[in-house]
Amino acid sequence: NLFGSSWTRLGATANAGATTITVQADVGGWLPGQQILLTSSSFKDEVQNQNEILTVKNAYGSTIELESPLAFQHYGGEEYQSEVALLTRNIMVMGTSEVEATNIGPQIMLGGTKRHRIRGVLAYRMGQRNVQGAYPFHFHMLGSSPESYMFDNVVVRSFYRCFVVHGTSNVQVMRNVAFDAAGHCYYLEDGVEEGNTFAHNLGAYVHPI
Repeated sequence: NLFGSSWTRLGATANAGATTITVQADVGGWLPGQQILLTSSSFKDEVQNQNEILTVKNAYGSTIELESPLAFQHYGGEEYQSEVALLTRNIMVMGTSEVEATNIGPQIMLGGTKRHRIRGVLAYRMGQRNVQGAYPFHFHMLGSSPESYMFDNVVVRSFYRCFVVHGTSNVQVMRNVAFDAAGHCYYLEDGVEEGNTFAHNLGAYVHPI
């Protein structure tokens, strides 16, 4: 169950203390108890983290009611709008709490056969810091693979990158969300990859290595 849109943008500025926000997409498929991300509109995201993870109380149309009030203002004007992303998925792959001390989490490497499809999966505490090839989601040396895709997935708390395409061409990486990640979130590893489509993906609170 994909619950509708993976992410959208605010329809209007949301002020600190608010318990209701409006967005640009229909989020009626988002359910009570699910977690969402409301990204910061601060210019110094790395040193002034105002991203908020919130719990849905109710969602209907383009309105989301929240279980708790916002701690910060999030801008939603004509020039730009803070993003709102659904973090909850029915399928989750995660590292244990112990990997926080080592930055060595699990990885998903997709190689060998020519067709790989991942959709609606949450990867939490994954990736291995500065270990080449050890990323949360990784198409590896598939050559031309037009039937392969990564759609509507989420990466949270990645220790090394997010969605990586390596030695692979003609795949689709679309409607994914990445939050709190170290290194490039959407990454062509060798630069020889061709014909790949990266579209409507969100990366937020990404840390330099």
